[in-house]
Amino acid sequence: MFLSVSSTQAGGVAVFIREGLFNNSHLVHKDQQGKFIIIDFFYNNILCRLINIHAPNIDTHRKRFFLGLRKWLVNNCIIIGDFNITLTKSDISNNCTFSEDYSRNTLFDIITQNGLIDIWRLFHPGKKQFTRKQVTLGTLKQSRLDLCLNCVKH
Repeated sequence: MFLSVSSTQAGGVAVFIREGLFNNSHLVHKDQQGKFIIIDFFYNNILCRLINIHAPNIDTHRKRFFLGLRKWLVNNCIIIGDFNITLTKSDISNNCTFSEDYSRNTLFDIITQNGLIDIWRLFHPGKKQFTRKQVTLGTLKQSRLDLCLNCVKH
């Protein structure tokens, strides 16, 4: 088990790896705010990296956070977690507004530059399914903020 804990409610990530599943898993880095943790492991003799994130809620902080992740991206990288941003209009329910967000373009740039693939969206193009549900003023608002981005290069 690998942890990066936060002293506030807005953070904390963990990675649980079943014993024997991967070879030589080890902690590469974790931040002090509980926003991300990076684990390297071998799978079928290929070095892989798992980055589990809990991105900040504020768009300017989130943009800075995404920019800081770039230095940790390598071949065979998986980024999972709460990105706190929707990528497309397919990621929100009909009663939500797809608003401008500075961090979205930054995340799109990182996805494009590193050949990352939204695994769920790959298998479910256009499907509306959500990871966050919130009732605001009696209206259910839903969005997909949790993502699994993958880049596999050999």
